[in-house]
Amino acid sequence: MPVILRQKTDGKIFSCILKNIYDLDYYGTRYWDDPKRADAEYADFLQQMNEDIGKWELVEIEEHQLKMCNVKLANDPRRSVYLDQKGHLTVR
Repeated sequence: MPVILRQKTDGKIFSCILKNIYDLDYYGTRYWDDPKRADAEYADFLQQMNEDIGKWELVEIEEHQLKMCNVKLANDPRRSVYLDQKGHLTVR
């Protein structure tokens, strides 16, 4: 299952500019395919992004939910996706 970063306080999912398989920039959800790799890399990643590590947690989600996060973001950095404790996604 994919692993994402979710803000502990409000459930906001970490999104940023990423590269797709064609080396094109897009705004999407940062994720890892492997939980062990996510655990090893997320602290360095957040530090590089100038984020407080203590505000974020790793969360496993379904592949379909990950795809829906990116659909809801619509490649628009003004949008944010939130994941509640029941697994529901919302956009603000």
